[in-house]
This record gives sequence, structure tokens and C-alpha cells, in this order.
Amino acid sequence: MPQKSSPTPRPPSPQPPAPSPRGRRPPQFGLKMMFLVMTVVAFALGGASGMLRGGDDLPFFVLLTASAPLVAMIVLGAAQFLAKQRRRKR
Repeated sequence: MPQKSSPTPRPPSPQPPAPSPRGRRPPQFGLKMMFLVMTVVAFALGGASGMLRGGDDLPFFVLLTASAPLVAMIVLGAAQFLAKQRRRKR
């Protein structure tokens, strides 16, 4: 009956693996958030398009293009605040 050979022991690694940071997950985007971001991007691109086209409505398109990132930050901040409030209730 042949004897089973024992596995060769592994040499200890020079450095232990770094602990993974707990509580830090990559951001996850749902369908609603993607729709919201795409809507803001569409408004910004529409404003830029109107600005490049020119005409009598140029000031409106300039304001629309300039305010789109600000509106996006306000909406995303409000969504983050509401998500935190929702997590606290659980």
C-alpha cells in the first residue's frame, strides 16, 4: 500500500496581507440615479448645443449650461442625505 506524501509546507510570507478597510464600499448606482445623472447631462448638452448654434436665446443657453453642474451637485447631495436618513430609520 503506497503511503500518501504530505504536502510540502509553504514558507511564511515576508509580509502579512494588509487588512481590507471595513465600511468602505465602492459606490453603487441604481437605475434611478443613472436616470437622474443622464437627465442632467442631457440638459447640459442641450444648453451647450443651443449656445453653439447662437441666436436670440444665447443668454438662456449659457445659463442652462452653467447651472447644470450646480443642479447636479444639489440633487446628488439631497439624494445622499435622504439615503442616510433612510438607513438610520432601519
